Amino acid sequence: MKKGWQGTNTIILSLAVIGIFIVLTLFLGSVDHLKFDWTKNKQFTLAKQTTDTLKNLKTEIKITLFASGSDNITAEVKGVLQEYDRRSDFVELEIINPDKKPTVASRYQVSRNGTVIFEVGEKQERVESDEIIAPGPDQMSYEFRGEQKFTQAIINLTNDNKSTLYFVAGHQEMPADAMKQFRDELSNEGYSLKDINLVREGKVPTDADALLFVGPITDLTDAELKAVSDYAKADGKLFVGLGFSDQLDTWKNWDKLLKSLGVRKQKAVVMELQQSMTNDPLAILPYYVEHPITDKLLESDFATVMPGVLALATDETTQDPVARPILKTSDSAYGKTDLTIFQRSNITMTDIERSDADIKGPLEVAYAVESKDGKPKAIVVGNSLFLSDDFFGQQGNRDFALNSIGWIAENENALTIRPRLESVQQAVITPGQAQLIFYGTVIGIPLLLLMTAALIWWRRRKA
Repeated sequence: MKKGWQGTNTIILSLAVIGIFIVLTLFLGSVDHLKFDWTKNKQFTLAKQTTDTLKNLKTEIKITLFASGSDNITAEVKGVLQEYDRRSDFVELEIINPDKKPTVASRYQVSRNGTVIFEVGEKQERVESDEIIAPGPDQMSYEFRGEQKFTQAIINLTNDNKSTLYFVAGHQEMPADAMKQFRDELSNEGYSLKDINLVREGKVPTDADALLFVGPITDLTDAELKAVSDYAKADGKLFVGLGFSDQLDTWKNWDKLLKSLGVRKQKAVVMELQQSMTNDPLAILPYYVEHPITDKLLESDFATVMPGVLALATDETTQDPVARPILKTSDSAYGKTDLTIFQRSNITMTDIERSDADIKGPLEVAYAVESKDGKPKAIVVGNSLFLSDDFFGQQGNRDFALNSIGWIAENENALTIRPRLESVQQAVITPGQAQLIFYGTVIGIPLLLLMTAALIWWRRRKA
């Protein structure tokens, strides 16, 4: 009888422990701040921009992930989207296997595994699998861009006020197909992009939230100068990315426009002989000055790479607006004033050696221009090549460009979520090691447990 009660007590105690464990697990799982991300690169930790976006949601969003695989990338996408679902009551996540539900995949016109659909009412945004993963700097790594794409899709669906950006043409600016990545990123962030020739149109459109000049070679006409100046005075926003031009000395209207913004060009190309990235004195890595545009870049320590930079300076005669430097060079930099050198096909180190006529560093190469009451007016950068497809993806170029546009457009939702660099996980084992793992896990461990159980049963039977 005593043994029977002991057995009953043991069963009750075991059930109580299991029950407490289940309740405790459910409780801890429901408490957000007690969840921990133990992955190496914090794969399931959302950026502040994402958590703020989810916190401010007032509209229900349905997210549908079409996934049939169980690979690491699919698992990471699922994990990140489940965090979105957990963070907001307005998010509903559904994971569908397109192989098991082909009619649903067909209704959404899904042909790729890993496609994610975001829906708000009748509006829809989709993120394809090839947008989530991009090649890394080497064959054993990749960039995970999922969070950036997912959060931007939510912003695009819930933000009805799209900023319209006009790329100005007519001065031999950088062509659209040379800065495709820049334009694509702006479109992905919800901007409406248009092109305009001010001479043909005769005026700045009323829907223009900002005018973008990227790499002009020739000067503005008098009519263009008046139109752009009037637009800027009436709270219009400008982005001016300059660069070397063999017509710099003849620019008059550009100088007048820059002066109205509190900036002047120094007619000098910046040299940095001590930077070691490419051993190219024409490709500089300017230092950041604290500003909302550069704060995140300062934290992440991503350098902005700029080839062929014009030196800029403030125009002290202009009191309103105010130009504040956001990029500058080191003390060892200098501005080469003999611009005829850069018109040659072959430039030697002797050509670019420092001379007495050159401008001493440090030099300022980018400005954020504000009105006296602190409102954004313009961004002026002594470079445009950093926006080209050849350089846009390097280090901090992307973030600096998008942060600059977000600042002048006063777009509080502009993202600076960096793609996360992941390593391809591979384990290479020999056939002998594979057999050892098989026999150890499939046969060895279960057999050990059975032997332990048999030994306990035998000892209790003898007691």
